[in-house]
Amino acid sequence: GVAAAYVPVGNAMIKSQYPSATRGVDAVSAVLTADALFNEYQTDPQLGASSEWVTTFPTKQFYVDPATVGTTATSYLPPFEETFGGGNGGRNDPGVACFAIKSRITDREGHVSLFDDCGLATCPPDFYPLDYLCYETAVLTFNQNWVEPGVASSILNSQLAANFASNNNQGSFELWWPHADEAMRTSSQHDVFIGLPVVGFLAVKYINANVTPGVLSNYSAVYSHRSSASCANSTNPQSACQ
Repeated sequence: GVAAAYVPVGNAMIKSQYPSATRGVDAVSAVLTADALFNEYQTDPQLGASSEWVTTFPTKQFYVDPATVGTTATSYLPPFEETFGGGNGGRNDPGVACFAIKSRITDREGHVSLFDDCGLATCPPDFYPLDYLCYETAVLTFNQNWVEPGVASSILNSQLAANFASNNNQGSFELWWPHADEAMRTSSQHDVFIGLPVVGFLAVKYINANVTPGVLSNYSAVYSHRSSASCANSTNPQSACQ
């Protein structure tokens, strides 16, 4: 009757248990929960390079589907923020459930990137303004300024991609969730994992037209996202999970 999750946090392995009959999915989500994702991007035109992130939230439906959790505006379950069609980010589509994100781009030396267009009169100095992801699987593109709903991205041909523009052609990208709501429900040990259950990868494509005359070479690679995890004790917030 118990579903156990073993979650590495820092130098410790946290064992958290959930009632399997009613909350078995929480054990799966706990293993996948991250408070931030990290990876790189490469869009140097001299290399014919393009990059796209894939982020997928494989257990999201169990927390936001009205057929499972209920149809009221507050029926969603943590760590998500609304049910399908809930309306965050101005999206009332019954097929999406949005949640807030923050992001930061740095160059290869770790300096914060400047932005071509952040949508504000004065761009923030260190990260993009508050935005939303709404799909169970999201594609994020970099310096593909033509990408918009209905226009396919260059690698994965996604017509639902969100583009992030930077004046650097290569560097690092960080994605995290700014709201306190984005935390798992408490385990039987009073552990609360902070963040969202997420996995994904970076896809990179290179095109080399200079191998030999008339020969066009294409190279592709994928790299798993890196992530950070954090856990708090609900009965004593200053106490580390054990």
